[in-house]
Amino acid sequence: MDYEQKRRYIGNDAQLFSVKEYTLTQGKARGVRAVDVSTAAGLDYTVLPDRCMDIHQVRFQGKNACLLTPTGIVAPAYYDDAGDGLLKSFTGGFLTTCGLENIGRPSECDGAPLGLHGSLSQTPAERLSVSVEDGGGRPMIVLSGTMRCAKFFGHNLAFKRSILSAYDEAGFFIRDEITNRGFKTAPFMLLYHFNIGYPLLSEQARMCIPSAAVRGRDAHAQEHIGAWEELTPPQAGCEEGCYYHDVQADENGRATVGVVNPELGQRLQISYDKNVLDHFVEWKMMGEGDYALGLEPGNATIDGYAQALHEFDRWLPGFLGKLHEDDLVIVTADHGCDPGYMKHTDHTREYIPMIALGKSVRPVNLGTRVGFCDIAATVAELLNVPYETPGKSFAKEIAE
Repeated sequence: MDYEQKRRYIGNDAQLFSVKEYTLTQGKARGVRAVDVSTAAGLDYTVLPDRCMDIHQVRFQGKNACLLTPTGIVAPAYYDDAGDGLLKSFTGGFLTTCGLENIGRPSECDGAPLGLHGSLSQTPAERLSVSVEDGGGRPMIVLSGTMRCAKFFGHNLAFKRSILSAYDEAGFFIRDEITNRGFKTAPFMLLYHFNIGYPLLSEQARMCIPSAAVRGRDAHAQEHIGAWEELTPPQAGCEEGCYYHDVQADENGRATVGVVNPELGQRLQISYDKNVLDHFVEWKMMGEGDYALGLEPGNATIDGYAQALHEFDRWLPGFLGKLHEDDLVIVTADHGCDPGYMKHTDHTREYIPMIALGKSVRPVNLGTRVGFCDIAATVAELLNVPYETPGKSFAKEIAE
């Protein structure tokens, strides 16, 4: 029965679906705007315009599907941007949007500290619009708002979010647009921190991540890499684990992840464009009272280049300590990409670094070399291997 036929049975659309705006009045949530949406298919969700239009609670047929943390809903005025201060206002919810200056651990950029996951999720919406529109004979519930992400003498980005639901479907569509309103290039990072919780999430559930490859974020995760998709009952003293996946996409470039709970008879799916969000993080926390699964597509790694450099720096001393007197190490790269350059993803460096080190290597500036052939010529000379190459060896230049 289509909508026009159903209209003969009802006096008000609220008999089929509803949209309700209100403002919270208690505790740290005081003053936060909220919008409740209920569809005819049994889907209920809450959007928080003062928290980046993020989606707070999601229920289907009366059963909760997301993580709700002990903090409850917290107004942006209480946001602490230092270190991991976000955790004092991290409500979890179904979606927390991370960015635009940082999406991972606390870090630093150009001398400025960046808090955990960035400040986007704490940004209130302007130009809030709540409407029901015609979707080709079907009512469409449309919520939209724009977050201003700007800094004097800095970036000026507008983040517009629209959330659309057909009145009779158990799903919604999120459309985000980022517009640079400034006059210079403004790089950004974006991560969608979807949080699944009990009762949809339990040891009876199964996560669905079509992973072509997976690796752990740290030593703990790597140690438990074989159990990345295992869901256990809540455990005391549990440590969180983060796993990086190469999620397989379909022929249209869309990737789909989710959770299935046969005991509950429910399935949740998240579909996204992998051409835009080419990174994916699985965050798993099976702790008592902190029981959650994060399904997190994004446009960058949560650790970033800086973390990779730190890890390499920590590893290097141990490696150097194992070198013998006549060992030689050459560190270089096959190409260069500037992580802050966002106009395209092509190589941005014409030159790459080359460092030769060892106990018998003397400090010297080798200048700008012709190419990799110089390395080949050097290695051949040191190993006394006959080799015809256009390169020029620098073996004698670095020898003590």
